[in-house]
Order: sequence, then structure tokens, then C-alpha cells
Amino acid sequence: MEITTKILKERFIEYNKRYFDDKLPMVDFRRHRTGNPVARLNTPNNGNLSISFSTVYNWNDKLIRDTLIHEMIHLYLVVNKKEWIFDHGIPFHLCCLKFLLKYRIDALGWFTKYPRF
Repeated sequence: MEITTKILKERFIEYNKRYFDDKLPMVDFRRHRTGNPVARLNTPNNGNLSISFSTVYNWNDKLIRDTLIHEMIHLYLVVNKKEWIFDHGIPFHLCCLKFLLKYRIDALGWFTKYPRF
């Protein structure tokens, strides 16, 4: 499946309601052509945060969900901690563990393989 900004925005709205009580602010969505990183939350550009996904992977619904939740956890920590927490430190790992235990979502990618086109 080709990743599009439309798909990302639709899923973001759905997951924001389902998993984050609709408390995350809307971000811009972008695509990038490199394989690393798979996806990322980008620092503000013109005042807006953005989430960018790589176009070199063969995306499916589960990979999109797990990866977007990963980036949304970063956003959640930035918004709620009021700090630029873009790393994968202890607060991030704890949130990912919660998602794994509560929703069976592998937001940290412990069990995830990303197939390339």
C-alpha cells in the first residue's frame, strides 16, 4: 500500500479519538524518500509540528497503525510534558509498554519488520 498524507490524517484523527481522548493537536503530514527513519515527528516548521513517513516501505494497515501510534506517543509527551522529548527514553518506553499491554499495539517496534518495496 502506498502511504499518503490523506491516509495519515484520517488515521491520526481516528487514533487520536480512540487512544488519546482526542487531546492531541493536529499536525502536518509529509512523506520522505529515505528508508531511515521509517517515520518521525519533526520539530516545528513555521510553528507546526509534522509527522513524516518514508515512501520506501510496503505499508499495510498494521504497520501504519503501529508506526503512527509511535509518533503520536512522541507528540503526546511533547504536548503533555511541555518539553521537547523526541528521544526513546524511559517516559517513551513506558507509554509504549502501556500500548502493548492494553491494546496489543507494538508502538516501539519490538516485533515489527518493515518490508521494503
